[in-house]
Amino acid sequence: MNKTFRILQMINLLDHRRSVSLETIQKTCNIPERTAYRYLNTISEADIPIYFDTRDRAYRLTRQGVLEIDDLSLGEAVIMVLALKLLAETLSEEYQDEVEKLLAKVLVRQRFPIEEILPVIGHGLEDQTADLEFSELLSSLLVHAAISCKREVRLSTRGRQPVSPDVTIESPGWLFKDTWHLMEKSENRKGETALTEVSKVKIL
Repeated sequence: MNKTFRILQMINLLDHRRSVSLETIQKTCNIPERTAYRYLNTISEADIPIYFDTRDRAYRLTRQGVLEIDDLSLGEAVIMVLALKLLAETLSEEYQDEVEKLLAKVLVRQRFPIEEILPVIGHGLEDQTADLEFSELLSSLLVHAAISCKREVRLSTRGRQPVSPDVTIESPGWLFKDTWHLMEKSENRKGETALTEVSKVKIL
């Protein structure tokens, strides 16, 4: 059996047991001691947190105190991705590499195709002539994500009333009329809202 199979076998073993001794790893995976250590290092380098309990003399997966980035809502994931991209823009090249690694970790741990908004972020950050406010960019990203995942959105708009009215769009889409507008694609409902009038987008 190849190396990949053995490593996956080790991860599965660690995931299903409270702790696993090196001897158990060797016997279960049928590998020598040096190979077991090497595979443990490979797993750790892949950002799968392994802890060696000196009292039990055994290995275990670290479950407490770990950021649950795979439990984010679609809206939270979009906000985190934008925040990381904006942070990378302000850092030195060395730190940018670290942020990009964190961004990659966030992307692969989501159950939504969140990577589809990356080109939109890139265009928003590169478009110097548009003078795009980051709040407007975030609203645009949230709508893009909702369209990709076929989700409803609730818009808070900048009305003249003291309290901005909320608008729910069941099937959001884009329409360009001098500026971008959000539209209802459903046959039963019509309407559109200019992106510049949107103060907040919530994915439902």
